Amino acid sequence: MKNALKSILACFAMLLLTLSPLTVFSQQKNEVKWVSFTISNPSLKSKDLDVRYFDPITKKTAGYGLHLGPLQSHADNKPVGTRIYLKNWDGYQLAFVLSADDDGRKFNLDKAHEISPEQRLQAVRDEESEKKAALENPDEDDDLGAFAKRHNVPMVTFTVAGKSLLKRQVHVRAQLPFVNERTNNGFSRKLSSFSHVKVSYPAGTKIYLCDGPYWNSGNVKETLLLTVDTEKVDYLIKI
Repeated sequence: MKNALKSILACFAMLLLTLSPLTVFSQQKNEVKWVSFTISNPSLKSKDLDVRYFDPITKKTAGYGLHLGPLQSHADNKPVGTRIYLKNWDGYQLAFVLSADDDGRKFNLDKAHEISPEQRLQAVRDEESEKKAALENPDEDDDLGAFAKRHNVPMVTFTVAGKSLLKRQVHVRAQLPFVNERTNNGFSRKLSSFSHVKVSYPAGTKIYLCDGPYWNSGNVKETLLLTVDTEKVDYLIKI
């Protein structure tokens, strides 16, 4: 009897050892990796971009429009699967999609970047999901220009920079007006007193400085920096 019990316990232990790696792998597989990257515009012409990411869990889109002047670059940190669209004479075209291998990569907008068939297929699915979500909840559409127009408020453009000479990572979250739920617009990047970044938000948006990544639900401590109004046009805000 004791031998039979020992045998059963041994089998159970082996089963746990076999399942544990699978469980860990499954959990890791469901986690979305964030990567740091830089978009570079080496040309003498300005370029307009659209940065978008659709979260399949929350069914929400996070993103922003980006204007890059001649010889300018833009650094950011976004999830794998984020789509970057480049505006041309025919509208916005998909320029590249972030992959796990792109951490630390610099994307030159004067060059074409490979997009795999799997990435293109996922981009189409995300675009359709965004359209469906926008129809169901129009106030959650993260096209900030369209959001401002729908609520009849102006877009306000101002500049943010760091306070110190050395670069430090900052996480800034924007709470859109007219929305009761927590919004995840914002940016995460390294800033110094020499880093000047232009941002645009609808008037009435509250800008928070977060102690950590703002996309980690509501568990991150936040400090209100300012409420966007028309008097902030062309202001320099030091973080």
